[in-house]
Amino acid sequence: MTLPRIRKALLQRRYAATEAAAIRKKAMAISGAPSAISAIPDRGAATPEDHVFIREIGCTRRIFQLKPFLTTSQLEGLAYRIRTLTKNEALNSVLIATDSSHPEDGLPSMLHDRNYPYLQNESVDEGFPPRPDHTFYVSGGYDPLTLYQQSAERVQAHLSHLMDVALAVRGSSGKIPTISVPHGHFHDGGFALFGTGTYVLATRETSFSITNPSKGLSLDPVGLSYILPRLGQEFNQPSANYIGCGLIMALMGYKANAEDMMEVGLATNYVETPRVISLLENTLSQLPPWNQQALIKNPIRYHGEPEPTHDHNAEFRNYVVAEAIHNFSSYRADGADIWTTSDRDAFLMEKDPSLELDHVPWHSMRSSNLVDYAATFDAIFKSETTLVGIHERLKEIAGRVTNDPEEQEGIDVASDFCRRIESQSPLAVSVVYRLLREGTKPLETLQSCMEREKLVQTKLYAKEDFKAWAESRIAGQVGEAFSGWKHKSIREVSDDEVTELLESPKLLSNRTRPASIGKPGEQ
Repeated sequence: MTLPRIRKALLQRRYAATEAAAIRKKAMAISGAPSAISAIPDRGAATPEDHVFIREIGCTRRIFQLKPFLTTSQLEGLAYRIRTLTKNEALNSVLIATDSSHPEDGLPSMLHDRNYPYLQNESVDEGFPPRPDHTFYVSGGYDPLTLYQQSAERVQAHLSHLMDVALAVRGSSGKIPTISVPHGHFHDGGFALFGTGTYVLATRETSFSITNPSKGLSLDPVGLSYILPRLGQEFNQPSANYIGCGLIMALMGYKANAEDMMEVGLATNYVETPRVISLLENTLSQLPPWNQQALIKNPIRYHGEPEPTHDHNAEFRNYVVAEAIHNFSSYRADGADIWTTSDRDAFLMEKDPSLELDHVPWHSMRSSNLVDYAATFDAIFKSETTLVGIHERLKEIAGRVTNDPEEQEGIDVASDFCRRIESQSPLAVSVVYRLLREGTKPLETLQSCMEREKLVQTKLYAKEDFKAWAESRIAGQVGEAFSGWKHKSIREVSDDEVTELLESPKLLSNRTRPASIGKPGEQ
């Protein structure tokens, strides 16, 4: 190609790009999209500046979070994009999964991208193991330090956008299912993107924890005060009998691994190897869109009759997506596993296990430390109605002396729980406990709990504990646990202080006694 032709081709390409940008800008103005949508690009590849971007893959959309924290505009733009995608009937799913160009930090986007030299001596099926003492870090939602010294209005707007992300991923306003695959650790606000999806696929590296009370903060507005008291109930799991599962996670900063998340219903499916992400993406890209997933033809409509509004295929839509996810999963949270948990068990069965199509709950064949701990201290969690009472009972157990190895294990766990409670902000952990109590009330909804979490978190950003923690981090005190809280212990925190944080000014004159922790619906 001659030089003039090259110049002409470049000019035509630039003109096409400019025209496409102008069309997109005009479309955004017509649709009412916020300007923050530009913070979440949708293109084939990411740039080093991108925190999040969206890629079109067939009839699905893949969302990549490349950096663990998002800004206010990124949260706003992401919420709008996901909310729009889940209403798009030309799609079949929205896949949210971690990604990185470095194998030690995450996963590439597609199977054919795995062209690393060392794979010649290793099986692709095994995925990428992390370095020793290293965990894949997925998301923390946002960095609290970015809101230090911000106005209450700015903080509230930031938290509102985080809440919007959680609701958008949950798909409450759309038809298209969302699928999140957090291959690594996420915490606090990261739950909005990786914990609220229609399907949450846990890998062997997946883990989740609540760390905000160690910063002088409470629960981010993602609905955890509604979800944690109800763990295990959605899939009728044994963990539904132990209210301590949610308390341990919220009050002790416990890091729930993949097994824990599966056994309490925080994850819906478990995938054995991380390569499933690439294979699932490839499968979803080839499935038909929502509006073409039809098995039944519409009834014959005679001349003059109005067009029927009833969707005769409503019960069949998204079924193909669900089957694809279940086929790639090793087991499911509802316990409806066709295959047993080991090859040996399958070999010993008298008949082909693939022919066992009945619902077989395999809950008894799996274990979870979180559920075991909640069961061990179940009497304490159910009988004590105050955080101080729970702490004192755990201290009594921690102070015991025994020669029984099994009893010693329980003593060590109780001692660790006490240490975790004492290391966090007394005010923040007290507020978290009250939020859980409020969340158990029968008339509470996910939305009402989110609104309360946002109110409390906005107020805590202006309190002494967060200010002291933030200044210590700015001063470089990162390696050691912070202890300069306003209160020396949870005993010093008064009920009035907690109530003032939970209630808006117009409700302070109409206080009601909070319910004690128990199964939702019980007072």
